[in-house]
Amino acid sequence: MKEGKLWFFHIISGAFLVVLLGGHMYYMHLAGGEPLSIENTFKRAKDLFFPLSYTIFVGLALFHGLYGFRGILFERFNTPFSQKVINVILILIGILFFLYALLTTWIPYFRRW
Repeated sequence: MKEGKLWFFHIISGAFLVVLLGGHMYYMHLAGGEPLSIENTFKRAKDLFFPLSYTIFVGLALFHGLYGFRGILFERFNTPFSQKVINVILILIGILFFLYALLTTWIPYFRRW
């Protein structure tokens, strides 16, 4: 992917993260109730909206954070070989963290309590 498209997606992902994080902060911390009670936690785990929104949030956050970190590393290690190694390592880290997030958000949704 061209660098301009990656940068554009980096900016867009940051904007979506602000919206998703704002929604999370409102729902979990300002709307009242007990969001960390076991009953509410199980209720959210069974509602399709939450695993879906968490998956989107984690995907955007991983891309946004790892792309920013990639930019910092590229300033320090600016040879083509080191940049390829950085790309491969960050892609693998992103995939592993995303798979872990998928497991932790979707297993409770499909699990029968």
